[in-house]
Amino acid sequence: MAKLKKEKKALLPLDVIRKKRAFYRQMSDVRSFLSHLVLMAGLIYVMFFIIFGISPVKNDDMKPKLSAGDLMLYYRLEDKILPFRCTGLSKGRKAICR
Repeated sequence: MAKLKKEKKALLPLDVIRKKRAFYRQMSDVRSFLSHLVLMAGLIYVMFFIIFGISPVKNDDMKPKLSAGDLMLYYRLEDKILPFRCTGLSKGRKAICR
């Protein structure tokens, strides 16, 4: 038996345009997803490594509620905010503040 050759259909310009539009639409969805993923990772980093901290409890000092090895969530920014007013003058490397 002789093999039948399949006839190739001619590609219409509209078909090519539809394929390219579908490809670019998918690429914009992927870019949008990746940008949202990076933004979410950045927000989680800021929340749990700059504003809040997570660490295990070291001993049984707070025994009724927290035991050794439990995770605690604490606030980090309280020590760093100072209500001083600086004049901008400096002596050496230290600024003059009141």
